[in-house]
Amino acid sequence: MKKELYDFIFDLRASGFMHHTRDDFSIPGKAPDPSMSLDPENNFRVGAGERGILSANILRDLKYFIVGCCFSASSYLVEHGGNAEYAYSVSDYFINRADKAASAEEYQEIFREMIDTFMELDENRRSESEHGIRNRSVRRAMQYIQQHLYSRISAAEVAEYTGLDQSYLSTLFAGETGATLKRYILMQKIEESKTMLAQTGREIRQIGEALGFSSAPHFTKIFRQFTGMTPSEYRRESVFSENHHMKSGQSR
Repeated sequence: MKKELYDFIFDLRASGFMHHTRDDFSIPGKAPDPSMSLDPENNFRVGAGERGILSANILRDLKYFIVGCCFSASSYLVEHGGNAEYAYSVSDYFINRADKAASAEEYQEIFREMIDTFMELDENRRSESEHGIRNRSVRRAMQYIQQHLYSRISAAEVAEYTGLDQSYLSTLFAGETGATLKRYILMQKIEESKTMLAQTGREIRQIGEALGFSSAPHFTKIFRQFTGMTPSEYRRESVFSENHHMKSGQSR
């Protein structure tokens, strides 16, 4: 995914905005089949006669089509266990780009990038689903944690959301993930911070603050505990690795 997209996601989530989830509307239904995946051949068919005309204006028609694809792809990912905030944020990003596009060529480029990005998210979802979390309460807690990652979320808050005793939920987490509830929350925050350190130019202090750490030293301390290096060391290593990879590719 592009750095521009990560910048968009960081700004959106750091602002405190959160998308609604299926649980917000209490929609009952059969659990989705995690083995399913997006199929670009069947889900994104754009040839003549393969989709309806949404507007007589060709550019408006393309815009509406991209909006519909974003809605379908993000809904699919969420329904099948994908990271809801990332799926919806990616959808917002491409809809924003489609709203500003002024030519068929721009829409074509947006469409290609949108497909690639959603397919990448789907691959991540399928990879994670191989470690299938069986307990429904743990799955709901994990979704809640992802939704509230950019806040000072606590184990007690997550337990209250699921309606389970904190100690019991933590035991369930340990059985399913190998980590207690409190540690799992920190793990997810550090994983998110690693992504933002590597993919955006945001200040380290800003990233730690957005993810709910009480101070820059606190963020650095926890980050070192999980990774063995400071955030600045991790960023330098990420930049070095990326530059080395680019140079290797160019020399071939």
